[in-house]
Amino acid sequence: MMKIILVFMLCVKIFHCSVINLHCITKTGHEGTCKSITDCEAFNQNLNEDDINDMSPCDFDGSIGIYCCPNFVHPLLPQLTKSCNKTLRIKDQMKPHFADFNENSKISSINELPFMVQVMLLEKGFVGSGVLINEKFVLTSAHAVYFRKSMPICRFGKTTRDDLDRLIGIDINVMQVIPHELYIPRELYFDIALLLLERNIKFSDNVFPICLYNSEIKLNNNQKFMLSGWKSNGRKVNELMKGKVEEITKSKCQHSYENESYIKMLPDGITDNLFCGKFGSCMNTPDSDGSLFININDTFFVYGFASTINTNCNSQSPGIYSRISDMINWIENIVTETP
Repeated sequence: MMKIILVFMLCVKIFHCSVINLHCITKTGHEGTCKSITDCEAFNQNLNEDDINDMSPCDFDGSIGIYCCPNFVHPLLPQLTKSCNKTLRIKDQMKPHFADFNENSKISSINELPFMVQVMLLEKGFVGSGVLINEKFVLTSAHAVYFRKSMPICRFGKTTRDDLDRLIGIDINVMQVIPHELYIPRELYFDIALLLLERNIKFSDNVFPICLYNSEIKLNNNQKFMLSGWKSNGRKVNELMKGKVEEITKSKCQHSYENESYIKMLPDGITDNLFCGKFGSCMNTPDSDGSLFININDTFFVYGFASTINTNCNSQSPGIYSRISDMINWIENIVTETP
């Protein structure tokens, strides 16, 4: 009997070794390699439950602890939010053909920035820019949607506000507007809102979510910031614009807003949840309403949203933006808990 057990254990061990390093496919169709759970880099990167469930076992004959480990692990994986982690998995599976991002161009093609969203009202038309963060939520500035009589409409897949480009946008009604719990109208702090869509949006080359930036992700040296939106020099424009933004130190920004006329909007001065920046050029650049984003390791992150004063390119004072990283927990809690 003992011999039988030893022979069985030896066979299991031989099989256990034989599947290691074999090619495999994860449950969601990703390329992988059979590895022990302790040797799988992806498993050791603090993955959430969805990631672990994607790692199908390689126990074709009952071996335990050998899994199909994804071959690609994003370099920022330990710092990514749950929603961003899911976005990158979908991107890897879909392999969308986005246009290459051109930071020197002033006008964007929609598949260059497929996360950009037009936020509209029936009574006013376009009221602000937003970004798609998953299949059911758009993130925008609170001041754009706070004092409104009707529910907003989100338009996806179009760079222009008119129909001359012959592209048909996808319009989806908003079911619920959720301003940040600490937002106070006419103040610039916590100036963001979530828009819950009436139905899920289908992803494509022209419609795809952006990741949320959080402070655990290290910025590059001389990090470049870009602003994108449908306003320029304080006026609505037809085409989606983008422009470079240079970060301004907190002390310089505070000095620019010491005038008494700004006390009601900035009663606590320039706080840590605000970002200050100026445009590198004033020619055809977006301002006064738009999303601030960055690119790290070929992944776009929304970094902030333009507030309501002095984001005009010609202003001598820097623009003020709500910093997303200081509100990431509030956003993630709502997004991940909504079925």
